[in-house]
Amino acid sequence: TAEGLYERVIQLQPRNIDGLVGKAHALLVAHRSRQLDDLGRAAGRLEEARQLFARALTADKELYVRQQRRQPYKVGRGLMDVTHLCTMAALLEDLADVYASAPPADIEGAADGGGAGGGEDRGEGADAVVVSGGKGGGGDMRGVDTRVGALLREATDMYERALEIEPRHVAALYNLALLRDARLEEAEAAAALYRRVLAQQPEHFGTLCNLGALLESHFQDFEGARALYEQALELEPSDSATLFNYAGLLEALVQDSRSRTRTHNLTHTHTHTHTH
Repeated sequence: TAEGLYERVIQLQPRNIDGLVGKAHALLVAHRSRQLDDLGRAAGRLEEARQLFARALTADKELYVRQQRRQPYKVGRGLMDVTHLCTMAALLEDLADVYASAPPADIEGAADGGGAGGGEDRGEGADAVVVSGGKGGGGDMRGVDTRVGALLREATDMYERALEIEPRHVAALYNLALLRDARLEEAEAAAALYRRVLAQQPEHFGTLCNLGALLESHFQDFEGARALYEQALELEPSDSATLFNYAGLLEALVQDSRSRTRTHNLTHTHTHTHTH
C-alpha cells in the first residue's frame, strides 16, 4: 500500500519531509474514504497523521535554518508549502469532527496512543468550542469540547501560515473562511475572508452561497444576501441549499421582516476546496 511504502521511506530517512507528509495524507485519505468506520480507530490514525505532520514541520524548520546559515542573505523557505499546510489543517478539522461525534469512551487514549511519537499539543488551553449532536450519552464531554476547540484553533493557525506564504491562495482563504464561519462563529473575520476569495474568483460558488447566508443571518444585509444568492443561482440553478435560502429570504422580504431575525435555519454549503 501507499501507506506502507511511505513508512519504508520514513524508516530509511526519518526526517524525509515528503515521506512524512505522504504517509499522513494516506491516513487522511483512508479516513475520508470511510475505510476507518470505527471512531476510536479513526481518532488514533488521525492523531498519528497529525504527529507525522508535526515531525515534517520540525524537519522543515531545521532545513530552513540550515539554508539560512549557508546563504544568510537569500530569501526563501523550507519545503513545506501551502498544499501541505492546508492538508494538515483539513486533517485537524477531521480529527475535531471525530472527537465531537464520538463518546469519550470510544476515543479514550487516542490522543496519547495513536500518534507516531510524542509531540505536544500546541492548542492546549484554547477556548472550548461547544459541540452538540454527539452520538454518546453520558460521560464528561468537557474534555472533548476543549480538545475540539484546540484542534480547530490549530487548524486556523495552519491556514494562516499558508496565507503568509501565499496571501491570495483561494483554497486557503475559502477553507479558513468556512472554519471561522461555521465552526468558530467569527462572522466578521469570515466575511472578510469570503470577500478576499471573491476578489480572486468572483464566481466562486461556495463563497457566494456562504457569504450570502452570513450577510443574511448575522448582518441582516438582506439586499446584499439577495444579490449573492442570485449570482450563485446563475451558476448553479438547481442547487437545493441556495434555492432554500433564497426562498426564505424572499419570504422575509415580502413580510417586511427586515427588523427581525429569520425564523428558519439557513443551509450552508460548507465544503472544502482540496489542495492536495
